Amino acid sequence: MTNRYFAEFAPACLANGYGIIAVKPGLKAPFDEHDWQHHGWELPTSDWVKEVAAKHPDAGIGIAGGRITVAVDLDTPSVRHNKRYQDMAREICGDTPLRRVGQAPKIALIYRAAEPIISCRLPKIDMLGLCTHIMAYGDHPFTGEPYRWIGEGAPHDTPVADLPAIDNVQAETLMTEIAKDSLGDTFKCFRMENDRNALPIVLSSRTILAKQLFWRFFRGKRVAREKAHIMLRTSTPTGSWGLVLQPETDNPINWFGDFPVDP
Repeated sequence: MTNRYFAEFAPACLANGYGIIAVKPGLKAPFDEHDWQHHGWELPTSDWVKEVAAKHPDAGIGIAGGRITVAVDLDTPSVRHNKRYQDMAREICGDTPLRRVGQAPKIALIYRAAEPIISCRLPKIDMLGLCTHIMAYGDHPFTGEPYRWIGEGAPHDTPVADLPAIDNVQAETLMTEIAKDSLGDTFKCFRMENDRNALPIVLSSRTILAKQLFWRFFRGKRVAREKAHIMLRTSTPTGSWGLVLQPETDNPINWFGDFPVDP
């Protein structure tokens, strides 16, 4: 029997204040690949929820991050490390009732955003703010099992207002402590970078797109990308789409390397 995740849980999640998105069944990819990010900034309408529930009742549900909520995504295979990082999150950000497991021992912690939160990335660990989403309901693509909420609540029965709120200072403080632990002495600081995956979102006005096409056809792809990044830096305020904190280290980071596992 097909699980009706969207039809069953989406209305309650919306009523509780979450910026939900529709996700393809058994995957993590949104149905609307180019127009879901704004749900991290403003809530979808109840009419939209009813329409999606009628067309895709078995869709998964994601929560778009940024202005409404933010997720600490601990994607490491180590129980020991995940427990330590959860303790850090509890000390710095507070104890959230929303703790979600997809492929244990990996876990995600959901907080309320006190302000638009800039995403921050480390190997296997992310602060998922603007321009990101976290899975809430659906079947995990690798295990085939439903995502589970193992804390005191879940988005369908816990209002956003009941979550502890964090700001960018707390978010960066937590990620800095985790970076010191996971990267060791090689970690120096975080720096603001353009999130290349977010460029189509930021550069979406007709004027800017026309300029990009002009540069692409008459000056080449490299110049077009350089111009786009300049425009992104000069026209997008800090804390908005397209910016992400990346670690600066003494040595190159192996983003796809194996994380230390428990002995």
